[in-house]
Amino acid sequence: MKFKFLKATFVGLILTVSSFANSGVIQSDFLTIGDELAVYDESTNLTWLDLSLTRGLSYEQAISTYSKFRHATHTEVTTLFTNFFGILETTNEIGSSSKATDFVDVFGPTFAELSLGRFYDDDNISRIAGAYFTFSHVYTPDPGSHWVGIEDEVESSVGIYIVYDGSLTFNEPQPDVSIPEPSTLAIFALGMIGLASRRFKKQS
Repeated sequence: MKFKFLKATFVGLILTVSSFANSGVIQSDFLTIGDELAVYDESTNLTWLDLSLTRGLSYEQAISTYSKFRHATHTEVTTLFTNFFGILETTNEIGSSSKATDFVDVFGPTFAELSLGRFYDDDNISRIAGAYFTFSHVYTPDPGSHWVGIEDEVESSVGIYIVYDGSLTFNEPQPDVSIPEPSTLAIFALGMIGLASRRFKKQS
């Protein structure tokens, strides 16, 4: 009985992974191998940054923080949603899909069980699209959407859709995000230990 359960679970996992892979949207890495903070779309050759990394940033802050990336166009966001979810039946720009959970997992939550991002539509209006884990809701990038934001407004629970042209590799310079090297951290730690021991000697 236990073997049958494990077998069924394994088959279910394989089917889930294969259906996700067939969409051409692949979990990718950003700064280090295995961090899964980016998403690569094979059909468009674009790499999308996780919305969790741009959460609470303005359009300009997102680009200045991740300078190798650019703002995604309305067409690119629409194509991403089509590739990820397929054709959705929507009511008031809200669709339903079992892949809403996958979207939140892949693009990172921006607030609780939501993964939302802003982009400019073809009329240069700031709009919001994303997914809601709990109710399997998909907020589509439809131009008639009521999810309209203000250009310079910073929304703490919403990220920004930004893309990199091509796939990220670790042989080229990464976006300007400083991460201390292990040697730097080691030197800093030794320095702190030295100061602490010196202070301890003075007190005794």
